[in-house]
Amino acid sequence: MRSTAIGPAKSWGSLETSISEIVDPANDSTRVAVFGINPTSQDTTLLFADASNSLDLGTVSAEQYPYLQLQYYAKDAVDRTAPQLDHWRVYYTGLPEASVNASNFFQYYNDTIQQGEQFQFEIAIENLSQHDMDSLLVKYVLTDERNNEITHFERLDPLKKDAVIRSFFEINTKTLSDKQRLTLEVNPNNDQAELFHFNNFAVQEFFIERDQRNPIMDVTFDGTHIMNGDIVSSTPIISIALKDENQYLALSDTSLFKIFIKYPNQELGQRIHFDNAFLEFFPASEGNLSGNNEAYVELRPTFNQDGIYELIVQSEDATGNQSGDLDYKVLFEIINR
Repeated sequence: MRSTAIGPAKSWGSLETSISEIVDPANDSTRVAVFGINPTSQDTTLLFADASNSLDLGTVSAEQYPYLQLQYYAKDAVDRTAPQLDHWRVYYTGLPEASVNASNFFQYYNDTIQQGEQFQFEIAIENLSQHDMDSLLVKYVLTDERNNEITHFERLDPLKKDAVIRSFFEINTKTLSDKQRLTLEVNPNNDQAELFHFNNFAVQEFFIERDQRNPIMDVTFDGTHIMNGDIVSSTPIISIALKDENQYLALSDTSLFKIFIKYPNQELGQRIHFDNAFLEFFPASEGNLSGNNEAYVELRPTFNQDGIYELIVQSEDATGNQSGDLDYKVLFEIINR
């Protein structure tokens, strides 16, 4: 007599059998065979034992043989009174079973968000079994329309039997745009053994509106907007202000500005880098972007040479939108006397 498949198991314990009274020990014989079934459903004979004794199965690897099967042999060729099997029992530690459970808790920020906003996603994960799980690994994959992927792993607390924990994911969308798909996978690559994997997934799609509006730039010399060819001080205060309507992406980096000054009798302008002592950068305040996302640069040069100079400024916002189709250019004259 052969049993059904037993398992899957996290670890094997013992086998206990009970048979009816042996009428004639000289003629009656019994035994139990234990077969191990590997993940590819191939079985291997592991152990033989007298059916009247219990058998320790602790040496059997549950990883190699997640299922076992038993076979009972009884024989009495003389009196035809072979012992009957009353029961057989296999003791083992079963596998836990984690499942994404959106009906318990599910929350995400919005279907459509502006570039630079924080996208947030939270969902419940439940242990449906009577077996504890170790610290739970969760995989998040963010995929755009061009199949570019951002992968993030997070290990949550242990998931006890019948317990529920929440998986929380957030990402800044500064470098993202258009349609996105977030895929959550619990216990990826069978990080720890469990019964099933089909219920370990959640998918959420959302759209990121690209920032396409140009920032506004304003340039003044000593607080005044000059015309081409105006005479200015040889020690002016040149202010370059850049303002953007995006309340999530701060103008906070010097790379947003490229400043050139063309000196008299020069064909090309010289790049003014931010390590110059007369150049100072004031970033936008991160705590007040909704009211005023504005950065500015202040130049305090000294022009000792008389002649015609040219100021050239290129600027852009945090997503690369330029302040204009053309660079800002203005000619000014220095007369030291």
